[in-house]
Amino acid sequence: MPQSRHRKIDKRKKQRSATRAAAASRGPSITKSKNFQIGAMILVAAVIIGGLGYYWATKPKAAGPFITTASGLQYYDEKVGDGPSPHAGQSVTVNYRGVTQSTQKEFDSSFRRGVPATFTVGTGTLIKAWDETLLTMKVGGKRKLIVPADLGYGKIGRPPDIPPNSTLEFDIELLGVK
Repeated sequence: MPQSRHRKIDKRKKQRSATRAAAASRGPSITKSKNFQIGAMILVAAVIIGGLGYYWATKPKAAGPFITTASGLQYYDEKVGDGPSPHAGQSVTVNYRGVTQSTQKEFDSSFRRGVPATFTVGTGTLIKAWDETLLTMKVGGKRKLIVPADLGYGKIGRPPDIPPNSTLEFDIELLGVK
């Protein structure tokens, strides 16, 4: 038997009011709350800003264009010295700081010790990158190096500070030659 139009409308009204009553008994939905939405937007913005801050803090910092040698060594002269260049077999006095490129963790520094280091250059006692770069510097010069693993400590590394196959970064200041 067909229902009257008023019965159908009344039935829909009852269903709607029952649905509203059930929602009211559950309490307000937290995700529809303005405070929740604002807090979620602030949290997302904080994560994005933190990610950008991390990116800018860890990206390589270069003061200028790096020069790449035939061996793969990359360097940038922050200051070109005006003194003599060392020759193989001479002693050089340097200040330096070394970090692993992947972690930026400092593994050695004459600055930290407060005493410049003295080495014999060009005799194979230093890593290949140092021999190559020191022989082309002049006293008073400052240079930033990016050293591929094969010109540094290679497949073995220098545990625990330098993992195997690590690219290294050095800041070197040539203080003197003897």
